[in-house]
Amino acid sequence: MKINNRKLEHVCVYKFSELTKLNIADVLMESICGRVFVVDEQGKFLGVISVDNYKENMDVNDISTMPIVYDTNTIDNQIMNILAKNIYYGILPVVDGNNVLSKCVTLVDNTWEEDSINTLSKVQYLENKKVDISYYFTSRNIHRIIFWGGNKVSLTVANVLSKYSDIEVIGIYENKKNQQYVEESLNYAIGINFVSSMHELEKLNPDLIIDTDWTMRHIDKVISFTKCIYIWELLRSNEFYLSCNDSLFIKTKQKLKAQGVMYYSIKIPTERELGINEKNSKKNMTLDEKLEYFSRENNLAKDSNDIKIFNDERHEVSKNIVKKDDLILYKDYRGKFYNFINGQRVVLNSPDEYENTIYLVGACIASSLFNKDVDTLGHYLQELLNKNIKKYRVIALGISNDADRYFFHKALISKKPVCGDIAILMEQGFRLTKFDFDSTALFKKLLEKYDTNIYYDIPVHVGKKANEEIAKFIFQNCIYDVEKSNIGKIPRVEINDSIECNVNDENRKTSFNDNIELQEYKNFLKHNKIHEMPVIGSVVMNCNPFTLGHEYLIESACKQVDFLYIFVVEENKSYFSFEDRIDLVKKGVAHLKNVKVIPSGKFIISSLTFSEYFDKANLAGTTIDTSLDVETFAQQIAPCLDITVRFVGEEPLDPITNQYNKSMKEILPKYGIQLKEIARKESGDSVISASRVRKYIEEKNWNEIKKIVPNTTYDFLIDKYS
Repeated sequence: MKINNRKLEHVCVYKFSELTKLNIADVLMESICGRVFVVDEQGKFLGVISVDNYKENMDVNDISTMPIVYDTNTIDNQIMNILAKNIYYGILPVVDGNNVLSKCVTLVDNTWEEDSINTLSKVQYLENKKVDISYYFTSRNIHRIIFWGGNKVSLTVANVLSKYSDIEVIGIYENKKNQQYVEESLNYAIGINFVSSMHELEKLNPDLIIDTDWTMRHIDKVISFTKCIYIWELLRSNEFYLSCNDSLFIKTKQKLKAQGVMYYSIKIPTERELGINEKNSKKNMTLDEKLEYFSRENNLAKDSNDIKIFNDERHEVSKNIVKKDDLILYKDYRGKFYNFINGQRVVLNSPDEYENTIYLVGACIASSLFNKDVDTLGHYLQELLNKNIKKYRVIALGISNDADRYFFHKALISKKPVCGDIAILMEQGFRLTKFDFDSTALFKKLLEKYDTNIYYDIPVHVGKKANEEIAKFIFQNCIYDVEKSNIGKIPRVEINDSIECNVNDENRKTSFNDNIELQEYKNFLKHNKIHEMPVIGSVVMNCNPFTLGHEYLIESACKQVDFLYIFVVEENKSYFSFEDRIDLVKKGVAHLKNVKVIPSGKFIISSLTFSEYFDKANLAGTTIDTSLDVETFAQQIAPCLDITVRFVGEEPLDPITNQYNKSMKEILPKYGIQLKEIARKESGDSVISASRVRKYIEEKNWNEIKKIVPNTTYDFLIDKYS
């Protein structure tokens, strides 16, 4: 332990009578160690106000007591005795024989050092694994960051974040009262800005302050002008953990997409998500109940030698993990019920000849660690493929569930998937924020039929009945639809010359492929692309004008995705000009943080792709072909922005738009894009529509208009037409 003396002018000391005239929160922010020492009129020590006990409108009774150090020749022993009772005291008051505060001592103890070491280790580990820690911030619209606390932690984390183009590290700041201490004791003066008040940082307009000073770790309780978070609390938070997992999956998915490999995530629910409470959880099974489960599930007599062999092999496999070349895999094993080769579970009836591979990646469920070889998920999936689509083999690449999620994706990449392969991440519900497919409904149906006999202790440790049904789920959602759409070997991104595919790419191209304007528009989209997020949606709107119906559709869509692009039809063939329409949309969605409004260009609902849209009145009862517009969107537009969901409103009134929606339902899923239809918002007995607004405008019926448009649209219409 190191003890440093601090003069009173270098700490925060106030008479209580003075404090009552000040904003105590401001005083705390300008203190060191997050404490204000309070004395009476004679300078006698009364106690301390800290970020831990602070509250508005404090009186003298709210002042916390704390141990006092007497300025004698036993001062070191006193401090050691205090620390023995509470190691969290970072600064202690020293008084003379009259109890008058004379100085303070600051302490550097093992707790502080341990916290700093843990923080540094975590950041360095993530950096080495190339985990994008910036995703936590950018996905929350945090781009400008300040670090509070001049130390090795702040310098390290700031350096890591500075590498990301979407993050602006404004700087590292420290209380000026600490300047001498930082320069002399820590020797980190370079790159650190010293300020007299944290309020000086307000002028820099940061999105977030990251506190790296252990003694100020609760400053978020009193800071008012911006969000503040202590670095170790951030790194230990579930939100940060999930953002790292999301980022890893997104980056791996993008890398594989560029190689023509599709990568899906499937959610395996927790017991809580299935409505099973802690009291009834199968985690509480007795040893006898566990043996009963294995006996029944594997059709082995409970007291037989086979059940003993099965259990011994299961334990042997579980504990034998190989760590090599930054990989974690199960050790090769040969047994009666369990067999592993090259780190992967043996899949029975795997074909000798195949065109492509389906990879099952994830924790125990991927390698079926609680099942015999003949009852694994991989085996049941392979059986389905052998009967229906004879071009695939299955590789079951399960990894220990305790492993960092980095190793899941690393293991998959190590197998070097090729164009046309499909990878499926089997993950628990609390490991990612968004999934491509959710098996919760399937599990609930299985529970209704078989009760909790479908799994061992937790749902990710399923038995043979569940494995068989999950195999069907994977086959239908991740494989059959791909084959049906005839894009098995086609990457779900823009085709380029670097990708070698054995399929005629021309079948997927539109007549606009070589169009210069299209290329320019795609470059425009890429320039306006936000940072990667798990689920990105889109909606295309004419907004002629923007109504409460449009607002409802957008708000509903926003709740289902991480980010939403709003394409406003740019073609100027409507009642209102494009400039007016897009301006009304921007004003109408200004309250939403996860949207971006952009023009549709010439290739989304335009004269080139869908001219019939602008001649609806003359085409009533006509069957039209809208596939060109939909195909162009799926092939050319969506990949530029990683769009995987498109939202539309139900269309009970417009037959042309209704045909367009049906066309999207048929075509978009072939390209990995979901179409979600949202019921129209109603006003009175009718759905809200822009045509109603235009009708009311002609009638000068402002009362009815006000009921179905937002205030921003209403003000515009009043100004323009009243």
